[in-house]
Amino acid sequence: MSSIAVAEIHPDITEVLVDDIPQEGEEGFVIDSLEKAAWAARKYIQAKERMTERWDQAKGFKEKIDLWYERANVEDENTMSYMMGLLKPYISREVLKLRKGKTVKAPGVNITLRKKPNRVEVVDEELAIKFCEANQPQIVQVKKSLSKSEINKLLSQGELIPGVNVTIGEEELQIKEK
Repeated sequence: MSSIAVAEIHPDITEVLVDDIPQEGEEGFVIDSLEKAAWAARKYIQAKERMTERWDQAKGFKEKIDLWYERANVEDENTMSYMMGLLKPYISREVLKLRKGKTVKAPGVNITLRKKPNRVEVVDEELAIKFCEANQPQIVQVKKSLSKSEINKLLSQGELIPGVNVTIGEEELQIKEK
């Protein structure tokens, strides 16, 4: 029997003992007692726990799907890599024979040899910045940004700053299980 079915057969003891707790979705429900507030907070926590359980289950399914996808593609990735290894030397030779362009037209396919752009990876940013500041300062970029905490201080003192919108923080209800 699933846990959902058990919960339907064995409701929360509080719901059995307290007569004036309405069913979910009943119109006109108002929280006007500590007992009703506790009931509503428990309902909130139960819903949140169910959502967390579903999220965990979804993550588990996603991990299984990702693993299946990775395993299912291994043979095709190997085939693609092997075919590229066979094609590249041949196409490179054929492109040299062409008068114009880098596309070899074969029955049913066009095969193009294209140079990919250089890829730059900065592996030690601090070292590279120090070197460039001393030797090539024109390539060092300075990023300007505003301190939100300092902006908040100025705004709380009544100063207006053009280009800055303020959203007043609202009170937020938090429910935590004991």
